[in-house]
Amino acid sequence: KLQVWKQTGRQRLMELLAKMGFPLDQCRQPWAFVGTSMRRRLRERLEECTEEYGLGNVSYTGFVRVTGYKSLLSASDMS
Repeated sequence: KLQVWKQTGRQRLMELLAKMGFPLDQCRQPWAFVGTSMRRRLRERLEECTEEYGLGNVSYTGFVRVTGYKSLLSASDMS
């Protein structure tokens, strides 16, 4: 919905993250290196700003099925 593949969409994303109070240098890190406190705050603050940016329902409950060592399937892969 933000159309992050376009320059204007990336700018809106950076604006959203800054408005939520997240340092932009930390926002550019890979998700695996983001701290757990920032991950929790992201979910909470994102729900507060969804209407302003027209995002609607941005989070959902899901599950991951793991069979063996390399076979990984998430619920979002099948929807």
